Amino acid sequence: GTRGGGETSGAGGTGGVAGSAIDVGGAGTSGVAGSAGAGAGGGGQGGGGGMSGAGGSGGADCGRCVDPVTSKLSDFGVGSWESSWFLTGCKERSDAFCRTIVGTCPDGGARTLETFRIGGLPGQHYKVTFNFNALVEAKTYEGGKRDAGTNVPVQQEDPILDTFYRDGAPVASGYNVWQLSVYDEKGQLARHYYMNSFPNGGGWESHRLFRIGFTKSIVIVGGGKITHLVEDSDCMSVDNCGAGNVPPPPDACTAPRRLFKEPDVLLPAQYQDPSDGLIKSTLALSPTNKDLSQPWHSQLGHLTVTKVEPTSDPVSTDY
Repeated sequence: GTRGGGETSGAGGTGGVAGSAIDVGGAGTSGVAGSAGAGAGGGGQGGGGGMSGAGGSGGADCGRCVDPVTSKLSDFGVGSWESSWFLTGCKERSDAFCRTIVGTCPDGGARTLETFRIGGLPGQHYKVTFNFNALVEAKTYEGGKRDAGTNVPVQQEDPILDTFYRDGAPVASGYNVWQLSVYDEKGQLARHYYMNSFPNGGGWESHRLFRIGFTKSIVIVGGGKITHLVEDSDCMSVDNCGAGNVPPPPDACTAPRRLFKEPDVLLPAQYQDPSDGLIKSTLALSPTNKDLSQPWHSQLGHLTVTKVEPTSDPVSTDY
């Protein structure tokens, strides 16, 4: 926090009260200035300034964050959950796909897992509202609830689709799983969601990327964590080459697209390389990309937290 103001001349004033620290990552509140010295005594010493406020715990600068509950840096070392990502890269192009791991695809495929610690009061529930924008391949899930039901527009390439899915599990296939999980303050899984769901049947799992965009509210737990899982079972992701089926080489990938409403947002500086699990420059995932600007190869999804508020609602609440 900022320091309290100095004293007037005379007898020394009392020290200012220390500023309080914000729970996560924010600066402390300003210290209260010391009281004025008594009288205009001859040559009295100036009163001491107020004590500086204690700084908050490590995390994002809360002068720029939506709420300290969601401002802690991820285990990738850059960015908080307030502006977070789902990414697959393009180490090498093969037909209509990008290889996310070059060479033998390991058991379990290409996998990245990013963890975001949640601040606030341990055990307190918070209703969080976020926007999500993505370019991603389709995936089918079962045993849960798809917010948009079985409805899809007749023209699928241009509309912005709601692909949010609550609970359930992936249907086995080679297409990518994007999963967001909520853990409580004891580290127990409280609930999970999927970000790229399409109705079963209909041939949605294909050589196409779809434009995704939706706003949702969910309940998270103070002192817990959020994880973003990207699971690519065959180490192959559909490339970002434009609307419709992606052409195989030698056809050029000439029309890659940017995120709807966020065409100029930059990719994070670091991300996990699924080939070895190490955190690296994001550009190491896709040599095709020369910088962190869009368009990106192959797939990307950006989550932006817009509001955080305490609630007594259980994590199972659907808003």
